[in-house]
Amino acid sequence: MARSERVYKVALFGVTGCGKSSIVNLLADKSVADVSTGVEACTKRARWYPISLGEKTFRLWDTMGFNQAETKDMNPLSPYEQAHALLRNLQDGVDLILLCARKDGINASLRNLYWLLDSFFFGGRAQIALVLTHFDVPHNQWWDRNKNTIAQRCNIPVQFLPYVCITTVQNGPLQSDSLYDQSKQALKALLQEHATTSTPLRLDLSSDTAVATAVESLNVHCQLNIPDATTLVEKFRLPRRPFHAILFGEAGVGKSSVINLVVGDSVAEVSSGINSCTLDHRSYKINTGMHQFLVWDTVGLNGLHIGHNICGQAIENAVHLIRDLHKQGGVDLLVFCKQNGRFSASELNNFRLFQEFLCEGQIPVAFIITHLEFHNPMEKWWEANGDGLLKACNLKAGAVAGHACITSLPLDDSHDRMLHDKLSLSRQTVQTMLEDSISYGSTFTRDEELWVMSFLRKLVGMVRIGHLPRKEKLTVKNLVDRCGLTKEQAEELIKLLYETRSQSSRLLRSAHSLLAKVGP
Repeated sequence: MARSERVYKVALFGVTGCGKSSIVNLLADKSVADVSTGVEACTKRARWYPISLGEKTFRLWDTMGFNQAETKDMNPLSPYEQAHALLRNLQDGVDLILLCARKDGINASLRNLYWLLDSFFFGGRAQIALVLTHFDVPHNQWWDRNKNTIAQRCNIPVQFLPYVCITTVQNGPLQSDSLYDQSKQALKALLQEHATTSTPLRLDLSSDTAVATAVESLNVHCQLNIPDATTLVEKFRLPRRPFHAILFGEAGVGKSSVINLVVGDSVAEVSSGINSCTLDHRSYKINTGMHQFLVWDTVGLNGLHIGHNICGQAIENAVHLIRDLHKQGGVDLLVFCKQNGRFSASELNNFRLFQEFLCEGQIPVAFIITHLEFHNPMEKWWEANGDGLLKACNLKAGAVAGHACITSLPLDDSHDRMLHDKLSLSRQTVQTMLEDSISYGSTFTRDEELWVMSFLRKLVGMVRIGHLPRKEKLTVKNLVDRCGLTKEQAEELIKLLYETRSQSSRLLRSAHSLLAKVGP
């Protein structure tokens, strides 16, 4: 059966403990989202999960619960901030909002949340369905008996809203054997019927009057005090700049597959990369729910010995990369992608090219280790090799934003069941790593021309160390015409490229000595 190419986006909101993660698991027919067994929320940030129902493909966003107690790690305003970030980042809008509540938790909190989602964020145009949970006995007459009470108590137009009354517990002590399956089918039917039309965020904060109105509305309808409401609205007004991450590594390590894994679609072409040139780059937008990322998929040194025109093209690509990065506001994070195995000399050169030369060691680095589908658990690779890898890269723990040990191997008919869980875990691990990395360091940028020349001087030094074929001939005219360099800059690079240095062999020996400490 052919599937629709469109992905329908469904966001789940509710107070802590209402069962949002359990609803995700119910729809997925398996445990994919962590479920809390206590009063503390499990969902700390928005996460999405792919669900296929018939011909439709859905992306379910599980979100942080509202009404959480403030702790040292959690601000009570965080659910509001994350809800706004998610709905703003879903640029094409959300197809359906599932407003979730326990049947014994229908109170002012539900009223406040309905108002926030429908009126405040969407100007009264949100497509919302009620999902009432924690039913342990058949509920045939419950809705008819209680809908008027719900409408009066919560000021919600329940007579116009789709709804389901469900259990998310299989084989509960009091429920009938069929109640769980009935709940699953009712919830799937709800999505099929009502997740149809995307509605974008409609929050207007373009004037001082609109800002004052928004603050007052949050105070009146959500019972937020004026200082908290003002803080939220000011954060909502902040311009949205994507967080810029450079994904780099050798050809074949799986960079494009990582992007496809996190995006949830085949947006990056997966290839061997053999014919790609150093510092060729493409950018992809990734939405993790809390933030927008612009991930730059780059080709590393790739050996620097394939073909005789690689150096000229590499220099041209380097100039374009830096100018593109400068235009976008700089770099926030480096993500070094490495496959399972020993750390090679060419990988070390790649690492130095981006961390030491391009960003001058001034921004944090995260690591993604790929091809771990046969490791159980995948995290064991880092436990065995992480310290050695950081030592070889000459990194201290404070400069590391995180790591993700994953598989991004595409599913096929023979591996669907075996890899499904690991792919789901891998996607969540990379999303978490990206979001957590935002708290590290600051954006790196420089004056555009100074940045270009500083990097090119180091690049040609590494090219020389990498034994570029001497028959490669660069001319001042080519560098001026193709790269936009001045004549003086081009002459400097030509001189640097072909002069010999005695330190080259010493640097190579030093690099190789670091590698033996990183095992398979």
